[in-house]
Amino acid sequence: MSTTTSQIDAALAGLMAMRQRLNQGWCQNAEARDAIGMEVRPRHPSAVAWDISGAAVAADLMDKRDNMKQHVIGTISDLIGTWNWPRWNDAPERTKAEVLAVLDKAIAWIAP
Repeated sequence: MSTTTSQIDAALAGLMAMRQRLNQGWCQNAEARDAIGMEVRPRHPSAVAWDISGAAVAADLMDKRDNMKQHVIGTISDLIGTWNWPRWNDAPERTKAEVLAVLDKAIAWIAP
């Protein structure tokens, strides 16, 4: 199965939306949080901060039927060295800058 231009565009748009969310607000120990720090679902309208996996859910990158999106997920996993994104994101020493740097590398990988 070949990857189409529309799949690449959708994956790139998803990565950029994911980065935008994480730049707006990054959190740990929850997929997403609202303005007062309460845990919410990543796509909930009150979400203002996300962890790396919550940002991917909110950006619709977790579609297992889309070959390109699965490559993006694999690339991010390779960049962080694990498929366990929450554990990586929630490491006490992890910083927002590190999370954004991973997204920048993933965007550079997919963007020509």
